[in-house]
Amino acid sequence: MLIIEDHLSMIEGYKSIFQVFGKDMLFDFTTASTFEEAQLVMNTSTLSYDIIILDISLKRGGEKNEHSGKELGKMARRLFPIAKIIIITSHIEKLTLYSLYRDINPEGFLIKSDFTPNQLVEAVEKVLRYEYVYSDTFQDCVKEMSQDRLILDSVNREILNLIGSGIKTKSLNQYIPLSTSAIDKRKCVIKEFLNIGKGTDEDIIREAKRRGLI
Repeated sequence: MLIIEDHLSMIEGYKSIFQVFGKDMLFDFTTASTFEEAQLVMNTSTLSYDIIILDISLKRGGEKNEHSGKELGKMARRLFPIAKIIIITSHIEKLTLYSLYRDINPEGFLIKSDFTPNQLVEAVEKVLRYEYVYSDTFQDCVKEMSQDRLILDSVNREILNLIGSGIKTKSLNQYIPLSTSAIDKRKCVIKEFLNIGKGTDEDIIREAKRRGLI
């Protein structure tokens, strides 16, 4: 089992839970507490992990980074395709959770406030049996996000990506088969969804990145 978590006390807590409550589980533990350490472990490991427990906010370059875990999750999928990934996080911002679900597709997704030690052990047992385990908070998030069609449709996401790559609004219709007025209306919807009112393109980029949309 590979445990990637920025709080050393949590790492020891997870290990204790499996040792005490998961009596039939005989895991060898590998741990990492920063982005760089996790990256090194995964790139140099000769092991084939059954389970990867992943936090999504880790220190990167000495500073906390909300998206570092997402990059590590995608790396884990590439390097350890057989491993079952369980994301455990305290984040409950729905766009962040949905982005992780979409890009990593973890077998388990738990919110730290949602589970007991026994439930964590049960979650691991289930994913090892090729089941998926999602906490109530996470399932509610996915249901809500699936209803937000306007922000999630491919055109609005393309607008976000183009703005994020530096394309000016007046040039967007060169990349998207819509009139300038139609694009402006979609930008208004995006701004409303991001709760930035009459924000600039820079505000859109900043908030969309913070929420894991681009």
